[in-house]
Amino acid sequence: MSAKRKDDMALKAIPRRWWSWTFRIFDDEAWIGEIAFSWMREAGELKLAGTNYRLYRRQRFGGLFVLEKNGETIAQAEKPSALARSFSVYHGGKIYTLAAESIFRRKFVVREAGSIIGSIAPERAICRDARIDLPATLPLPVRLFMVWLTLLLWKREADSAAAVG
Repeated sequence: MSAKRKDDMALKAIPRRWWSWTFRIFDDEAWIGEIAFSWMREAGELKLAGTNYRLYRRQRFGGLFVLEKNGETIAQAEKPSALARSFSVYHGGKIYTLAAESIFRRKFVVREAGSIIGSIAPERAICRDARIDLPATLPLPVRLFMVWLTLLLWKREADSAAAVG
């Protein structure tokens, strides 16, 4: 059995506190960044290696989700349907599909041209820690944009459950 290459190591997203929607991102054991959600709307910030990226939805109800650095769009995503737990993510002239693996699970898979190339999944059943297995061929900010989109849907589900309960 061969040793894992550095590119094969999964990233992890771990909430800063039990109730927090700010996630620290770890590569192996090293802290590399942070994803924070805005209180007011579907927006947030990605901090990575001393660089800040904006994460936001262009319009309050509908519209594209955007990853932006210094006013420049790095990647965009759209939900094909308000009811679907999926996004079409656009970056570098390619389209990736980020979608729930099934209606019963919180695991999301990423497809390129129909083939699964990675996943974002909870570490355990009742937690918000996430294991991020996405290819290193995608730039790190784009991988973390996909993580933010996944966490956004997990947050919506948690908010809906809290409103019902």
